[in-house]
Amino acid sequence: MRLFSILVFYILAISLAVASPINLQARAGGKCYRGRDFPAPNEWVSFSEILGKYRGTMLGFNSADEVKFIEQFVHEAAGSSGLDPRIILAVIIQESHGNLRVAAGGGRTPGIMQALGSPHCQGTAKGGCGKNTIKDMIFAGVLGTGQTTGLKKCHESNGRSYGAMLRCYNSGHVFNPNDLIQAGPGTPSYVSDIANRLRGADPPLC
Repeated sequence: MRLFSILVFYILAISLAVASPINLQARAGGKCYRGRDFPAPNEWVSFSEILGKYRGTMLGFNSADEVKFIEQFVHEAAGSSGLDPRIILAVIIQESHGNLRVAAGGGRTPGIMQALGSPHCQGTAKGGCGKNTIKDMIFAGVLGTGQTTGLKKCHESNGRSYGAMLRCYNSGHVFNPNDLIQAGPGTPSYVSDIANRLRGADPPLC
């Protein structure tokens, strides 16, 4: 019996050792990314996994058709910008939880990506946000507006680093490329939060 127990424990240990690091991290609740640390795209979960994790939350705010249009235009914006659609979706979740009717951040940055100069659907009924408005909100965040820098330009102007791109988008520019927690008017944990979302984990309190 003792030999059997040892054998079972050994097999379990091997199983845990070879388990997906993404799944292990998700169970552990994520990690705090510091400095310039940011997971590579091959460490991210799939687009469908990110969408699946947050679909319920998004449906609490939006109709099924509106969520379908968000998904559609995230992919279109990714095609237009050369960015990975997973990180665009993760930014949407971080900025607004996917709520098309979210209030403007600080009273100044409206829309699903909280971009200055973006269109918005505040005050509309569930299901009443027009398809073109949803598209324009997402493209405002990805390509920018006349009033703010979008993800694409932040990516290109920061060595195509996704971590630095996020700091640029959240804060207006990168204060220290070796310390992406330095946020100025932004949120210090912003880059770390999105890194966790990309890996399928809930962002911890950092």
